[in-house]
Amino acid sequence: MRARSVPRRWNCASGWGRFGPTRGPFSDLERGGGVFRFLTGRGRVGRRFSPRFWEDDTALGRDKSLLLIVSKKWHVAKRLTQGLREQTDIPAVDYLFNEDQAHLPDMGGVENTVSKRERHRRAVIKLLFDQFGTNRLAFCLDSSALPLIQDFMAEKTDTRILMIETDFHQDYLRGHIARVGLAGASAQPDVVERLLPIVRRDLEYEANRLRDMEFPRFYTISPTAAPRPMPRHWRRLSTSNQRRRSRLPKSTICSATDRRQQMPSYDDQNIFARILRGEIPNDTVVETEHTLVFRDIRPQAPVHVLVIPKGAYVSFDDFAANASEAELVDFMRTAAKVSKDLGVSLDGGEGFRAIANTGPHGVQEVPHFHLHILGGHVMGPMLAH
Repeated sequence: MRARSVPRRWNCASGWGRFGPTRGPFSDLERGGGVFRFLTGRGRVGRRFSPRFWEDDTALGRDKSLLLIVSKKWHVAKRLTQGLREQTDIPAVDYLFNEDQAHLPDMGGVENTVSKRERHRRAVIKLLFDQFGTNRLAFCLDSSALPLIQDFMAEKTDTRILMIETDFHQDYLRGHIARVGLAGASAQPDVVERLLPIVRRDLEYEANRLRDMEFPRFYTISPTAAPRPMPRHWRRLSTSNQRRRSRLPKSTICSATDRRQQMPSYDDQNIFARILRGEIPNDTVVETEHTLVFRDIRPQAPVHVLVIPKGAYVSFDDFAANASEAELVDFMRTAAKVSKDLGVSLDGGEGFRAIANTGPHGVQEVPHFHLHILGGHVMGPMLAH
């Protein structure tokens, strides 16, 4: 066996020799064995150099359109793909390169493992186009998957990136630390607290690195951005959505009034509830019988504090409708006193901004009513443009 392989090794080395000693990946012609292993390896058996049938002509094609939905918060991106599946005719799958279950159709076993999908990613995408019988496809990618994003953006297809910008609040960071195995269930709380700013910087770096690539056709959804007019090529989709919704049974369509009446239940594991129970430390400014004021761990202004009621109230609406008179009065007077003590009220200061994010459109991330007080410099416009 060894004797028969020598001529093949010599022939491989001789073949590479015509490129010259300084060209190609194998400039050392004495390493014929390395050349032979390179040509016969890469998952092949024996001397089969030809590509697998599903890898032949793996270019996706200029007539195809890809939408890469990039988000670190997987549950947010999945809500978007679910909406695409329910409200449009655009096929949308979830994190197919990260999760086993990603709303994929049966593709004959090619889709069985995440590693196989990533290894044959172009073939998988081509098969998805064939399975769905369309030339459009949306799927999710993690913001850390920059090589995958670069690979798809290099295609001749009409590829677009939609990046979902999100804020990484403390509860999310703790969950992320547990998911990636940085700290187990037995880790000391102070260890986790020290990890939080480090992990936050890493996640923000991933997002900034993607922005710095300056890809063409790069779009973002941001909770702080002002609304923009709907692009013309999306209006057809919106019209088809309205027609589709008109065919739904009336019982499945909730009016705005119905949604307002569906007050969410209070989650006693939210971060503010845990602060009130003393499970998580905070930088307290003022504490009264009904109210707690503490500094924000990620200040957006020279003065940035949070005012929260001690009662279990989900939102501004919940607090205004259900809090006792004593709680309402204490909350408002405490907020006014804090703004004065911190030197940002009009009584000795230059003013401040008070913000109470409420519900999904208000981008309320913690389901416990809280008031942001920000000041110390000119705050700029109410919404980013």
